[in-house]
Order: sequence, then C-alpha cells, then structure tokens
Amino acid sequence: MDCAQCGEANRDGARFCGECGAILARRCASCNAELNPKLKFCDGCGTPTSAAAPLVAPAASAPLPDATRKTVTALFADLVGSTSFGERSDAEVARSVMARYHALLQEAIDAHGGTVAKFMGDGMMATFGIPEIAEDDAIRAVRAGVDIQDRFTAFAADVLRQHGETLGLRVGVNTGEVVIASGDADLVGDGDVAARIEHACNPGRITVGEETWRLTRGEFGYESLGDVTVAGRAQPVAIFEVATDIAAAVETTAPFVGRAREMTALREAFASATTARAARLVTVLGSPGVGKTRLSRELCAATSAESDAITFEIRCDRAGDSTSRRHRLRARGSHGTGSRTARRRIPDRH
Repeated sequence: MDCAQCGEANRDGARFCGECGAILARRCASCNAELNPKLKFCDGCGTPTSAAAPLVAPAASAPLPDATRKTVTALFADLVGSTSFGERSDAEVARSVMARYHALLQEAIDAHGGTVAKFMGDGMMATFGIPEIAEDDAIRAVRAGVDIQDRFTAFAADVLRQHGETLGLRVGVNTGEVVIASGDADLVGDGDVAARIEHACNPGRITVGEETWRLTRGEFGYESLGDVTVAGRAQPVAIFEVATDIAAAVETTAPFVGRAREMTALREAFASATTARAARLVTVLGSPGVGKTRLSRELCAATSAESDAITFEIRCDRAGDSTSRRHRLRARGSHGTGSRTARRRIPDRH
C-alpha cells in the first residue's frame, strides 16, 4: 500500500507507513468503517473501496508556549465609585478622567520598576519579578502601592472639585509562585490571590498577603486584618494593611542567626582596613532574599557600636539579574570626625 502522506510503498497488512509514520488504514468514504486493504467493496455498507480514502494521521497540535514557574509579586488596583461616575457623567468626560487615571497607574508602576500586565476597565494588574526576579520585588511593589495612593489622593480631589464625584482606590499586593507563558499576561498560581486580597481592602488603603508581609515587614509598618476567605482558596488567607504611619510602625526584625562565618570574614576585613588605614572592598553575592541586606546592616551595627565607625548605606539602581548591597565603613579617627555615629540613607532611584 502506498502512503498517501509521503508516497512510500509499504507491505500488505502494514498499519503505519515505515517512512513517515502516517496511519495506512483506509476508511470507507460513506460509513467511515475501517477497510481491509484486500476488499473491493466496503463490508459495512457495500460502497466500492475505490471511493475510500486513506486515513491520514492528524496534524500535530501547535506546541504550547514555553511556561516558566517563578516567584512573582502581583499588584492589583481597582477604582471605587467609577460605575456611578460613568452613569452620571458625559461619556467624553468619563473617558478623559479614566485616561488620566490609567496614566497615573502606569507612571507609578514604571517609577518603581514594575510591569503593567493589563488594564481591566477601572482595574489594573502589575507584576514585579517578570521578566527578571530581584530580591526587592515585594518591597518595590508595596512602595508602588503607597505611591499610587499618594498620587490618587490628588487626582481624586481634582475629580471632586471639577465634577462633584467621589472616587476611591483599593490596592492589593501578594507574593507567590506562579506559572506564566511567554507573552501571556495571565498568572496561574498564587499571584492571582492579589486580586482577591484587593477586594477585601478598604478604599484608600493597601492590603497585602502573608508572604508579602514577611518580605517587607522590616521596611513597612502593618496592621493585621486577620484571616479572610478568598475565592480560589480552600483555607482562609491572612492579610495585612499597610499602616498609615509607615515609619513609626515598622516591625522589629527577627534575631540574627546562622551567619557567624560570614560575619567573621566581614569583621576581619574591616579590622584589616582599620589597621592598614587603607580601603578594603568586600562584595557579597547571593540569591534574592538570602539575607545580604540583613548581613550588611548587622555588620554596620556591630562596627558602629564597638569602634564608633560611621556607616553609609547606598542603594544603587537595579540592573540585570544579580544584586549586591555595599556599605562603606570608616573608622572614627580616619577623617577627624567626632565620636557620634552617623548613618545616611540615599533613597532608591528607578
């Protein structure tokens, strides 16, 4: 039997082509019954087998896009009061206000190194960790949420003054493992919980999930809102609200353990610099979240307390997929400074 797919001649009784692997069995053109190659008429309906056509193997389905599993922080923002505003306002006015609102969100997310995945009417989903993961993804996401609410306050006041309408904004942030395909804006996994958390948020506030809280509680103050039931989760989810007075409510960090060898190496480098009165450069490398920042801050605290060193914390622009944090330590007497310890923080730039 000749293969209809590639033309290769095959032995009698063969079910698949020996050249291309296509199915060789024929089926009746009338009743679709499988035919014996030696039959002249279909034994199911009597149709001449000359009318039968070879059954060609189905075409291979298109390959699925490459999917990646990674830890991502997702931010959802949703406008409160937009429906009634749209009903009472002229369509052009509503469109203009929504355009300004979308621009506000886009600018805030861009300013903190996030990616706007999509706008959904009066809602928005942004991601931190796509395409590249960084150790401060969760921190930047919460900062973006704070920035969005700050910008929105002025925007809402302007809308109230011009149009007499009151608008509010809810922001939800969650960190978790997701699966995402190339060029696909949809997250499959824990990232979509941010949308559910946002629904439990009070207008004008930022609510985060437990993992985001764990990663950022040393940078922001939080108030626990307890456990809430969210769609898509069998068990209640713990949520936290960013405190109004962020700086005053930052949680005390956990005890510093498990880094004795690394701390010894850093303190020896500092002692060597002090003794030789010469600079020493130490670079700390590690995966995001492994504790590089905490290690450097503990070194600063120890050297400042014991040798009255002056420490400067400098945050550099994030670039690429590897990060490091550098602290410069200077012995008290090297530049004639007084005995007071000083620390200066330079804000992040994006």
